[in-house]
Amino acid sequence: MSEKGFLEQLNEKDSKPESFEPEHFEKVKKSHLKYYIVGLLLIVSFFGAFYILYRPVEMIDMVKMNANDALIWASKNNVQLISVDVFSDTEESGIVISQSILPQTRVSKTDIVELTVSKGIDPDKIIDLPTFDSQWTKTAIIAWIEENHVSNFQFMSIVDEAAIDNTLLDFSTESGNVDTIKRSEQIIFNIATQPETVVITMTDLLNMSQAQAENWAVTNGIKTVIKTAFSSSVDKGKVISQDILAGSIIESDSTVVLVISKGPAVKVADFQTLSAAEAKQWATQNDIQIITDTKYHMSISANKLISQSLSAGSWVASGSKIQLVYSLGNKISISDYVNQSISQLESFVTSQNEIGAKLKLTITYQYSNVTSINRIVYIEHRDTKISMDSEIEVIVSLGRLVKMPDLSLIESSDADTLALDVIEACEISGLTCKISFVTTEEPELANTIVYQSVESNVYISNSVLVEVHIAKLAD
Repeated sequence: MSEKGFLEQLNEKDSKPESFEPEHFEKVKKSHLKYYIVGLLLIVSFFGAFYILYRPVEMIDMVKMNANDALIWASKNNVQLISVDVFSDTEESGIVISQSILPQTRVSKTDIVELTVSKGIDPDKIIDLPTFDSQWTKTAIIAWIEENHVSNFQFMSIVDEAAIDNTLLDFSTESGNVDTIKRSEQIIFNIATQPETVVITMTDLLNMSQAQAENWAVTNGIKTVIKTAFSSSVDKGKVISQDILAGSIIESDSTVVLVISKGPAVKVADFQTLSAAEAKQWATQNDIQIITDTKYHMSISANKLISQSLSAGSWVASGSKIQLVYSLGNKISISDYVNQSISQLESFVTSQNEIGAKLKLTITYQYSNVTSINRIVYIEHRDTKISMDSEIEVIVSLGRLVKMPDLSLIESSDADTLALDVIEACEISGLTCKISFVTTEEPELANTIVYQSVESNVYISNSVLVEVHIAKLAD
């Protein structure tokens, strides 16, 4: 079979392609599919955005976080935060102490997380003070300060050689309380410290005066111990020896023992064997001061030695003082004290008793018409000598005994005239009267005596002052 050409094949009726056949047109209904697709996309987008905005997140552990860091995390994760600030002794300011929703809990934007945030320590908190005493060291005090978060404190260093270094001497608070303080209140601690040690070279103090040697020691922070000794070669008051050799290297606060000369030694005489003149001569020859006293003595005769302040045979430095006491014997001369004041006799007895007389004074009082008040009417011993330990009996005048007149019997129409009459009456009786005027509103009392301090017809001493009141009519 012969092959047909391409065009021939195409022209065959039964074998023509569909595209070459006559066209037929059909009316197709409009589709709503695209609207469904757009709506679906919008719904998916809405729920996607809602999920993104409101999707739950896992709560983190914010305790110990800085509150600002917690806020940043919450903002990024659309979590609502609120905070409550409280004082805390354990957390610094701005640190989260606790959270209302536990870590790893799922939270969303609608949830609210409450944080408790530290404001730091409470400055007004009342703190109990321990018993601060010398057992507290500075280190222990610092530990207490840190434990109680005390910030307003001060340490003062006080040099105290007697105290242990870095221990508490005392403390003070702003309020003066020693039991409690506010945390913000100032507290001052006085801490003992030792003086700084300085290395110095020991100088030669020999033959310096004691004052010069001590001045050098004070200037260089050296302590001194002073001893004394006799010396015939070193002048009195100067250094004989020092226990630290000159040129030695020593530290300040060291102690040097200085021996100071008392001058040549003098052997004390037995003054029992010397008269007063001989004792004075011996003292002059040995540059010794003699101080002489006297006193009564029951058994040692007058002018004999009773005692000496330094025993015979002892050694003293030149210039020393020796007290010698000589006896006045056992008799006391007493003058005639009749008609003399009792105070003169009392002074005499006191002075004699101060040197051992041991006299006793017995005083009685009586009226006397010849001896003035407080003068001696009678004394048991007059112009004589009496023994030690004697009793002296004395009678002292109370003055002249007089009878008090009745001054109310004196009359006058004038108060001043009445006063003169009263004074005259008192003088006649041997009395001293003091006149005082008083005012009255009652005419019948005017120019009369309304008061006298001593009743009429009573016997009294002429030394008694009588007060008399005369009434005057008020102007």
